[in-house]
Amino acid sequence: MEPLKRPRPEEDRRHFLDWVRGNTGKWMRAWIRLIYKHIPSYGIVPRRELEQHIARHFECLLAYWEDGSEDPLSDFYLELSKKRIRQEIGISDVVQAVILGRSLLLQSAERIIPYVRLILGTFDKYLVRLISSYERAAEETALEAEIRLAETERISRHFQAEWGLLDQILSEIEAGIVLINSRMRVAWINKGMPRDLLLAPHEEVIGKPCREILVPEILSCENCPRMHGEQLDSTLQHIKEVTLRGKVRDFLKITRPIVIGRDREAHVLDIYLDITVQQEAQRALARTQELVQNILNSSVSAIFSFDLEGRVTLVNQAAQRLLGAGEGDLLGICMEDLVFGGKDETGRIRETLLAREYLLDDEIFLVAERAHPIPVRMSASLLRDEKGELIGTMCFCQDISTERALRREVVQREKRLLAILQGSLDGLVVLDPDHRVVLWNRGASLLLGAEEGEVIGRPIQDFLRPEWIQDVPLLEPSDRSTVHFEARIPQASGRILNVLGTRTDMPTSGGDPGGASLVLKDVTELKRLEKELVQAEHLADLGRLSASVAHEIKNPIAGLLGAMAIISEELGPDDPRHEIAREAHAQVKRLDSLVKDLLAYAKPFNLKAEAVPVALLVEATIPMVRDALGESHIKLATDIPPDLPAVVADPQQIHQVLFNLMQNGIQAMESGGLLTISAEQSEDHVAIHISDTGPGISEADLARIFQPFFTTKHIGTGLGLSIVRRILNAHHGRCEVSSRQGEGSTFSIFLPAAIGECDGE
Repeated sequence: MEPLKRPRPEEDRRHFLDWVRGNTGKWMRAWIRLIYKHIPSYGIVPRRELEQHIARHFECLLAYWEDGSEDPLSDFYLELSKKRIRQEIGISDVVQAVILGRSLLLQSAERIIPYVRLILGTFDKYLVRLISSYERAAEETALEAEIRLAETERISRHFQAEWGLLDQILSEIEAGIVLINSRMRVAWINKGMPRDLLLAPHEEVIGKPCREILVPEILSCENCPRMHGEQLDSTLQHIKEVTLRGKVRDFLKITRPIVIGRDREAHVLDIYLDITVQQEAQRALARTQELVQNILNSSVSAIFSFDLEGRVTLVNQAAQRLLGAGEGDLLGICMEDLVFGGKDETGRIRETLLAREYLLDDEIFLVAERAHPIPVRMSASLLRDEKGELIGTMCFCQDISTERALRREVVQREKRLLAILQGSLDGLVVLDPDHRVVLWNRGASLLLGAEEGEVIGRPIQDFLRPEWIQDVPLLEPSDRSTVHFEARIPQASGRILNVLGTRTDMPTSGGDPGGASLVLKDVTELKRLEKELVQAEHLADLGRLSASVAHEIKNPIAGLLGAMAIISEELGPDDPRHEIAREAHAQVKRLDSLVKDLLAYAKPFNLKAEAVPVALLVEATIPMVRDALGESHIKLATDIPPDLPAVVADPQQIHQVLFNLMQNGIQAMESGGLLTISAEQSEDHVAIHISDTGPGISEADLARIFQPFFTTKHIGTGLGLSIVRRILNAHHGRCEVSSRQGEGSTFSIFLPAAIGECDGE
């Protein structure tokens, strides 16, 4: 192929390159619109991918026009051709897409003849190269497809051979196996499937619905949806009773979901085992065991039996009550784990039994998991079979713990009370008659900054100073046995704790002073909440007053706006009153905005929630700020995934939220920047992020930006973010903000996702 001629290195070429670079962004957007409009096959190409390809196309063209580099554009055409072949887009559409780009450049350069010639020369030569690249890519793709086809055929032959052997093996086992596909049809069945379970011969069941070929009693249709659904790692087992030819037969049905084939199609594998004989034997054994168990359970003594390894093989209900555990928890436990003393005590019992064959009224302690030792009086004897062979041990135990339990309960209650007192976050101090500390709990340590070991025996005045007490002298005699007081206790950090205290006298049995107890409760947070409640009530009153005033002046302001607009139009630019009228109109307009914000903040919400796609909410809000974006020279970028779930929201209210946040971002970027709107799913919510590249928000302001009437702008009411938070709270959503000074800010709103109701675009 004849190489392309490099443009002459002259001044016009430099101007041409600067012209191309300056218009690349505009041409890219126009080129993409033309492609989507005129070439339907490009509808499957994601916009981001198309943007990347066109950007690279321009890079390669600029490289050629600047220094004559042909390889980048040739390599790009080959890569692009392979991509479009995989997407099944024909060469004519690819060439048409390039021609649309050429037409776009020619249209822009229609009055600059050197530019037109250069563009025509470049695209004419490279269109030939594009066709050649597409043909080469088609040949390489065809060769790769032939190689994959040959490999697939080889694997298929190997699989068929192995499947034949596997089918033969599975058909010989004494169990029925059925494979059911996602359409509830039989995909395969082995020859071992009992004929009595089939409604049709083996050779006629393949491809038929499982309901038509299996007896109804053996089906488990209620499990099919979840076995074909998400729980692909679960296995179910059922025992099915089926009446066949007048007899009841038991089948163990094992159901396992599996995926098969390159398409990963969901199947269900059912295995049927005839366990009728085993079930009858188990039922007979169960009846015998039930009779023996009833006899044992009628005993008031706890009965245990152990095998030769010392493991529990039988317990009656009295034993279960004694140890506070169920039969399933006790069976199989070693005797060493039940007898307090472990191996040593168990060894003594075994030696005695082997020497005497029995053991009478031996007092030992039994233990259960998470329980204290239980004193019992035990009698035991060895168990032998009909041949005299030793097979285990039988033990009878009677509980003798009543008296011990009562004493233990008293001690336990004392310990429990002390633990409660010590663990309380409220301070508890007990004083002797001389006002010295005899008890000091953890709460007192936290409040007064001293540990128990430091204060016992010392005067309370050393740690709870009289000057901290308000109104009531703490240690002076009083006519009342209980005195309440307040204290302000300074901390090492400089913080002041507000403490509510109660002093209670503890007289002796003879009526003499016996000391006193102090209960100290930290009410600092409660005081703060009370203060906030007062402020909140004040704000609520202010909001109601503001709403009332705003409602009264709303209509007059509307009249003023109309009048000021007419005056501004009638006064010409040269009239000295024109600027005054224009400024007055702006101030009235600002006052109108303030009134609207006050009304929006004060009025109650009447939500009309519905499932709304996130992309629709964002797209409907963008036109409201488009003029502001243009005036501030701010670029807008959006990234809304098409598979996002919808959100449950009132569209009108959320438009207001998005508008307020976008407007804040635009106002933060006075000298231009980038406003980015993106979204993602966050658990059961959808998060919408509005990011700007402005100066950011200081840490001090971050803590206050959602407060009513707080603003850092020279204009505005300070109600925008307060309204945002109120609307989101009404939607059971929230708003979060992250910002660093000099790096911009991101406001994220979280709305409940409408999972299963409506999908995004």
